[in-house]
Amino acid sequence: MQDILRDYVEAHPDYPVIRGMGWDRTWFSGALQGIVRPLTRLDVDTVVSDRPVVLLSFCGHNILFNMKALEAAGVTKDTDDQNGLIVKDADGTPTGYIKEPAAYSPLLTRFRTMTSLPRRIMTA
Repeated sequence: MQDILRDYVEAHPDYPVIRGMGWDRTWFSGALQGIVRPLTRLDVDTVVSDRPVVLLSFCGHNILFNMKALEAAGVTKDTDDQNGLIVKDADGTPTGYIKEPAAYSPLLTRFRTMTSLPRRIMTA
């Protein structure tokens, strides 16, 4: 997924926000060895750190924000984690992994008018 995202971002430098859908957490390192970990903003920030990225999972239950998207949505250490739905690391920093539409839908209002990534980019 990171390669697909990188190629898309490089081809569209004029898009102020990148939105996509269809990722699966098993696509990342360790999955083939049975190690499945939640994705974090770092997985996306290593590819795109200069503009917000918002990626909805294939099932629609999870979303991944990079740091720029978290900042734009106003999510910080002080943001209520909504009973663990806004996942935070050991020091309380949001990881960018947010579970369930009840927690992430209000945050998406900041990105509704932004250009979105075609569906095929994340499901290719």
